[in-house]
Amino acid sequence: MMSRTPEPEKETVYLGFGSNLGDRAVYYRRALAALTNAPGVEVIRHSALREYPPMGPAQPDYLNGVIEIRTTLPPRELLGTLQRIEAQLERTREIHWGPRTVDLDILFWGLKILEQEDLKIPHPGACERRFVLEPLSELCPGLVDPKSGRTVREILSKLGRRTMTESRRWKLIAVEGPPGSGKTALASALSERLNARLMLDQIHENPFLELFLADMRRYALHTQISSLLSRCQQQSEVAQPDLFHPVTVTDYMMARDEVFAQVNLSSEEYRLYVHLRSALARNFTRPDIVLFLQARSEFLQPRLKQREERESRRLARAYLDKLIDAYGTYFLHYHDSPVLMLDMEHLDLEHQRMDLDALEREMEQLREGRRMVVPVAL
Repeated sequence: MMSRTPEPEKETVYLGFGSNLGDRAVYYRRALAALTNAPGVEVIRHSALREYPPMGPAQPDYLNGVIEIRTTLPPRELLGTLQRIEAQLERTREIHWGPRTVDLDILFWGLKILEQEDLKIPHPGACERRFVLEPLSELCPGLVDPKSGRTVREILSKLGRRTMTESRRWKLIAVEGPPGSGKTALASALSERLNARLMLDQIHENPFLELFLADMRRYALHTQISSLLSRCQQQSEVAQPDLFHPVTVTDYMMARDEVFAQVNLSSEEYRLYVHLRSALARNFTRPDIVLFLQARSEFLQPRLKQREERESRRLARAYLDKLIDAYGTYFLHYHDSPVLMLDMEHLDLEHQRMDLDALEREMEQLREGRRMVVPVAL
């Protein structure tokens, strides 16, 4: 009777991914698919993608991530598999540290140490590079570097803090403020800068909005409940992680719904609204930081007039003052997240641009409480 050859044991390996050419997220998905179909390789999980500045010559920023696999392949065969996937995805090797569609590297292979001319495990420099350590710490912060004996968490802690643009330490940034303050423009600019998922309030899709603007008293409750249902649905999407956009920026927080309800509804309607909201508005993701845009109505009214002429809508000055007062009262007692209050009276984002470098520095410094700043225009 012939004895069966035992199957080789699967070993856990961590791979690094990087891309800074073309549609980087698409290349990531294609690399994952190719790894999933590769013989002897099982994809276990992967980190969120993060954007990092490049090393070497001037080139676009990278999207980086880490992929955990289990494999029966020996190291050199796995290296060959990775290089074939890179070639399939149009990787060229013309410039050292140059731009590339896909870069797949073996980072760590258990406690294995391998020193060959073209294959070194752990990967050289892995313990010095944030674009390796940060996504790796998401998957396995207790992983031990066999050369130093330190964990990924310990190595990363020695590197110190970075700016917000590099570290993406916030998962949810909420921009809030009264009509005309520029919240949607700022949220859009931040999301583009941070490669973040953008979620905008869908108030203009409210089927009762036009009726409400024509007869506020009659249609206040209809409009408020419709907005509440829409925002609850969108907030459930905010709570779902996005593989390719670990940061989410919104141009509202759920507080907006309550602020408008206090201004628009009668006492009986407000009690009904609170009852409904308490049943629906559970387990919402708390913003990691709130940017609260402030300005008096005399500064907001001219901006709104320009927009209202395009949209054939009107907001009375007295109504705008009520909203501004309600926002001020709400944030006076709000302590769930750090609040950066931005004085927008002399900065109209419809016609000017904000210095986002300066804004990021202010955001990074604010760890708790609130602070008022006057943003810088470019």
